[in-house]
Formats: sequence, structure tokens, C-alpha cells
Amino acid sequence: MRPNDKTEKIIKDFDIDVNADRDRDILLELQRVQAESGGANPGYSVIGVGRIFSKSIMAKMVVAAVTIAMLFCLYTATGPFFVSDAFADMRKAMAVMPIMHRNLYTTDK
Repeated sequence: MRPNDKTEKIIKDFDIDVNADRDRDILLELQRVQAESGGANPGYSVIGVGRIFSKSIMAKMVVAAVTIAMLFCLYTATGPFFVSDAFADMRKAMAVMPIMHRNLYTTDK
């Protein structure tokens, strides 16, 4: 028995009612619903900026370079954080609090 014979036997034994009038009614109903929906313009999705950056390796490099440049500019404009007056005031205030304090340890090697 050839493989095609098995397929033909299954198709011949398959009980299906073919009705051209019912098919036409279904098609007309679908066309009516489609016309009522007014869906002439299909929906579209907007590609966000984040997706553009995540797809392109060069764009990732540009974002990294811009971020580093911004941090460098911020560092040179404001100075390092750990030697600022605000950090010294914060350390004094934290040392006075009985509940919260922070110890900074430095080691010379």
C-alpha cells in the first residue's frame, strides 16, 4: 500500500457536506461585517526610540559615549562628590544620629 493510498482513503471516508449556497451566505456575511467595521486603514505600530537603540550596535555605542561624556562634563563642572561640602555635612549629620551612621574605612597599601 502506497502512502498516497492511505491519504486517499482518509479523504474518501471523511464526511463533509459541501454546500455552495451556504458558502456564499457566509462570504456575504463576512463582507457585510467588514464593510460595517470601516477597517480600511490597518493598524500600525510605532517603533520607539528605545527599540532603535536596542537593535543597532552603533547606536548602543553612541549612547554609551554620550553617557560617558555627560558624566565627565558633570564631574568637571561640579567636582568630585566625595570631597564636596555637602558630603562633609552629610557625614557630620549621620555621625550625630544614634540610629543611623556610616563608617568609612580606608586602608593604605
